[in-house]
Amino acid sequence: MLPFENMTGDPKREYFTDGFTEQIIASLSKISSLFVISRTSSFSYKCKPVKVQQVSEELGVRYVLEGSVQKSSNRIRINVQLIDAISGQHVWAESYDRDLKDIFGLQDDVILKITSAMSVNLTAGEQARAWAEGTKGLEAYLKLMQAREYLRKGNRESNAQARRMAEETIALDPKYAAAYALLGATHQADVWLGASRPKDSIAKAIELTQKALALNGSLAEARSKLGVLYSWSSTPIRAMRIFTWRRFSGTPENRRRRFR
Repeated sequence: MLPFENMTGDPKREYFTDGFTEQIIASLSKISSLFVISRTSSFSYKCKPVKVQQVSEELGVRYVLEGSVQKSSNRIRINVQLIDAISGQHVWAESYDRDLKDIFGLQDDVILKITSAMSVNLTAGEQARAWAEGTKGLEAYLKLMQAREYLRKGNRESNAQARRMAEETIALDPKYAAAYALLGATHQADVWLGASRPKDSIAKAIELTQKALALNGSLAEARSKLGVLYSWSSTPIRAMRIFTWRRFSGTPENRRRRFR
């Protein structure tokens, strides 16, 4: 999946477009019969004019999903197309015009269309995971997308802003696991930014990441960060347990990695 293109005309809306892409990647990666490239690999092509054949060869995939996002007032238009990179043919293409409040329903529709186009059958459990991820509150979702954008800038000022927005997100939805994970990530970032006492920041990051996993144990990124944090806090045995759990867990991604 390639990063969706921001067609809103406003660079400040980049967080929304990237967030939509990330949510689709996260949901599709939970489907056992699909091999989905990670966000890191996907976003390495952001803002680059590449052909789907090149992406296919470099990442070892057959299908490439690409699209664009347009927004006007409280309306949103998503253009999506699924391409068979081997034949170069469009497998499926669709345009969606929705009210912004229906962003979660839109994500569900895109996932269903993609899996249907590739003749993938979802189990009931996979449908539930894909459709019930995160929050149902639009304001909380959008605020967390903005917080992620600030976190990625990697400086003290943006990290502080990301923390404030993550805290505001939690106030809107106290059960939003990803918000606790991101808040923990801001404390983790304080360590390498030299913005606090490392011991205090690590302890706080561990506390928040554990909270995130208590709410949603399937957050692989949070579990990975927790392993790093345990190693930083001089508890290598706990770190080893976390990494061992990830390596030998039954997730499709890890099963594929194990047998490469």
